[in-house]
Amino acid sequence: MQPSSYLEQNKPGEMKQRQENLIRMIRFEDRSKKFRERRQQNETYISLPLEMGLSNSADSSSQAITQKVLEDLMNIEVSISSIEDYFKLIAEQNAVKICSGLIFLRKLLSNQDKFIFQMTIEHPVINTILWLASQEEKPYLKMEALWILANILTGTTYHIEFLFHKDVLSILFKSLKSKFQKVIENALWAIGNICTDNYEFRGKVLEMDLS
Repeated sequence: MQPSSYLEQNKPGEMKQRQENLIRMIRFEDRSKKFRERRQQNETYISLPLEMGLSNSADSSSQAITQKVLEDLMNIEVSISSIEDYFKLIAEQNAVKICSGLIFLRKLLSNQDKFIFQMTIEHPVINTILWLASQEEKPYLKMEALWILANILTGTTYHIEFLFHKDVLSILFKSLKSKFQKVIENALWAIGNICTDNYEFRGKVLEMDLS
């Protein structure tokens, strides 16, 4: 009996699914590489407090996010065993503590571990992160919060749908109107990550009003 051909063994629908899976895997690897490169360039963000007006006379010495503070934070190693501590820091009222928690969590999420993504969105801290990404008074905190969202949006379809239900698209598109380039950049990264997942998400992005 003559062996069946490749086309007979693989129906058109199955071949299309394999092609889509392959494309998705390539896109994921490309995004992973870009995020690893960005993670290695943390030093480019150290000068942002002055640019973003966070280090000003209105802040007390314990609240000021200075260049020295950021240098120290960037050099601290992060661990998943401390993730609950990072969540607690983000929920604090002190700007330096919030900044610390955001940076630590963002560095942890940059490893693109889906389990860590899941832990984050299932914790009440996700609501604080979304609020920080939407506020305008502390643009550096906004930038870090957007970076966290951009990381999570490289996750599974479930992770993206979860943030959709939290109105993440509105937050991202409003952030595009920021006067700070790094805020806009992180919002665009997040939007781009949504668009690379599937056609349905891409369509929702295209439906958004840019005015």
